[in-house]
Amino acid sequence: MTLCAAQLQDFVRYVQDHIRGDEKSEAQSFLNRWFRAFGHEGAIEAGAQLESRLKKGSAKGNMGFADLCGDRALAFRVWWLR
Repeated sequence: MTLCAAQLQDFVRYVQDHIRGDEKSEAQSFLNRWFRAFGHEGAIEAGAQLESRLKKGSAKGNMGFADLCGDRALAFRVWWLR
């Protein structure tokens, strides 16, 4: 896995051209492209799980969801700033 400036530029271009701020419909595409920018085939191939359920993960203490979790205690929640 080699980090390449062109891959990062492709990711930035993809986000600018295609991500509009709808977290529900765009988070998985965003995360898969993010992993590709760092040399993986995608999030799952890198060992991540998408839309993982988290007990007491919501503000009210109910079931919550992390957009991405990995083997190394990574939890990723996508929030759009647009």
